[in-house]
Amino acid sequence: MNLYRQIGISYLCLARQAKVKFPQSISIASNNFALIISKKHGGLIEEVGDKKLTNDQIYQGSYLQLIEGAIQLCPEQVPEDDKKKFLKAVEGLNKKN
Repeated sequence: MNLYRQIGISYLCLARQAKVKFPQSISIASNNFALIISKKHGGLIEEVGDKKLTNDQIYQGSYLQLIEGAIQLCPEQVPEDDKKKFLKAVEGLNKKN
């Protein structure tokens, strides 16, 4: 999973450096991540257990992971509004747990 996450983060950062708009960059990176997991691993992620995830579930999880990674690797490429949305989403998840 770490390899796929790193590939997605690199793609996101490179796309942004090439002036691709953020929504398009994160969408393509997240869709690629979901497609790889779905096709190569049948939607199964070891860390999640035996439950097969839908493409939407994989997409949503990868979306947050890729934004988190991009904030660390290329923070200047992540718009401030998206950083704030990410922090709110993480806060919400932490409250649920």
